[in-house]
Parts: sequence; structure tokens; C-alpha cells
Amino acid sequence: MRNYPLFAASAIILATATLTGCHNDRKSDDITAGLQNSSAIEFVEFSDTTVMNMPKMSEIVGKPAYGAIIASGIFPVKLGDTDLKPLQNAILSAAYGTQDCTIAQGIEYLSTHSALAEEGDSLTRATLPLQRDSAGSEQYSIISVQTMTNSLLSFAIYQYIYTYGAAHGMNGTTYVNYYTPEQQLLTAANLFEPSSRTEIINTLRQAAKDQYASLDTMVDPEEIESFENFYVSPGNITFVYEPYEIAPYAAGQVSVTVAPYQLYDYLTPLGKSVFGF
Repeated sequence: MRNYPLFAASAIILATATLTGCHNDRKSDDITAGLQNSSAIEFVEFSDTTVMNMPKMSEIVGKPAYGAIIASGIFPVKLGDTDLKPLQNAILSAAYGTQDCTIAQGIEYLSTHSALAEEGDSLTRATLPLQRDSAGSEQYSIISVQTMTNSLLSFAIYQYIYTYGAAHGMNGTTYVNYYTPEQQLLTAANLFEPSSRTEIINTLRQAAKDQYASLDTMVDPEEIESFENFYVSPGNITFVYEPYEIAPYAAGQVSVTVAPYQLYDYLTPLGKSVFGF
């Protein structure tokens, strides 16, 4: 077990799971039915909160100002002889903006490079307890498992930031996908043929029209211009768009799900292997 020291008092748990079906709320016997050759995967679960003083914000609002950065989640550390380094680095990069480091070092990097960390100021930890009637800003970075099968691992990295005085916070989820048989990250660049960009966009626009036409979400399928952010699961590939990308903020994140056969003509040999073609 690798030990990740954290800044605040935190619970560290080494969890062993079995690579089975899609990660959801189904009963375990339903998930494992019919699966073979499962392998044990080890995770570290962690939680940390860093609170910093924000003197420039304090001057603006005329009262003490603090910024809180909350990082938590579950992180893969071992899967037999599988090389998880590409997966680990992709998760660290998406969650904290750095890689080739421990969880603690990643959180420290996030704290010093966050939009809440005032440019030109060194990070100053706030002393507890915090003063009442203060101005609070916050940022979350949460890592969770989206999909877990014998051949696929997908992680969701949820980010949220709110700066005191803003009308609302901003949020988004980035997905990291890993294909264990090839020990390879799955990206739009290696999953889809580069010459098929227009066709893929058109397929996603039509799928969005079909999924949202009867709903009052104000989703505009014609605004779909990208397909880089997605997660894979058995029988589906889901593309996710942040607030304002293809719908107003009130609509939240928008997901567009398609069956792999709808994209068959645009898949690379690796993509066809992933989806069993």
C-alpha cells in the first residue's frame, strides 16, 4: 500500500474491488453475473480541505475573506501487473493540473495554482476558527469511478469553483477512460478516425435532437462542435458538455448517449476492439 500524506486530518482507506460490471447502484449479484477472469483492483480513498486567506478579496469586500479547496475521491493504485501509470497521470492532470506525483503533491499544486490563489501571493493557510461574517469562495475537485468492467475503467473528475460575489459557481466533469487489455488510455484521437469528424458531429447532433426534442431543456444540438469529453460503458458511449456549451447554465451538464454501432464506420481498429466489433 502506498501512503499518501494529506494536509488536513483525513481518512485513508485502501479498498479492493473486483472488476465487474458498470459502476452503479445495482445489486452485486446482478453486476457479477456472467463475468469471467475478474481481477482485483486496489484504490486509495482520500479527502482533504485546504483553507487559505484571501487578503486582496478582503480589501475589496471590506471583511475577512477565505478560500476553501476541497479535494476528495478514489484513486487507482494497483491492478495486477497492469501499468496504471498512464491512467493515474491522466486523472491527476484532469483533477489537479499536474502529474507524476502523489495525491498530496497534486492537491498542493492545485492549492497554489487555483484561481482562488491570488496571483503574486504565496499560499497562506488560514488559522482556525474562521471569523464570522466572512466572505467565502470555494473550489471542489472530486474523483469518482464512472465505469468498471473487466476491460474498461472510466473515471469522472468533477470540478466546481465559486468566487465570492459571483452570480453562481461554474462546474464541469472531465472523463478519463482506460482500456485494460491494451493498457491504453482511450481518447477521441485513438478511438475515432480523424477523417470522420464531420460525420461524428452530425451523428451526435441527431442523437441530441432525438433525446431532448420533447424536453424543455433549451438544448441546442446545432451547438455541438466537439466530442473529446466522453465516457465508455458496456453498450454505450456518452458525450458530456459543460454548462453553456450547448445549453443555458440552468440546464446543467448535458449528456448525449449513442450506441457504438451508430459510430461503427468512424471507429479505429482500437475503437472496434473496445466495443467488441
